[in-house]
Amino acid sequence: MLSPGSHDFTAPASLPANEFAYHGRWRISLDSATAEGGSLKLNFGARRVYLVLGSPGRPRTMRV
Repeated sequence: MLSPGSHDFTAPASLPANEFAYHGRWRISLDSATAEGGSLKLNFGARRVYLVLGSPGRPRTMRV
C-alpha cells in the first residue's frame, strides 16, 4: 500500500503481464497520483484499456 506524500520510485526492467509501475518522483494522494517528473510503465494486453489523464497548465506528451 502506498502512503500519501511525495515518493521516488524505480520501475523494474520488465513487468509481468497486466501490471504497472511508477518511475521517478510522484505525489500520491488517497484518490490520485501526480507525476512530479515521473513516468508510468505499463504492460497490458487487452482489447480496450482506459487511462484517465490530466495536465494542468500546459499540454504534455504521452507515448503509447
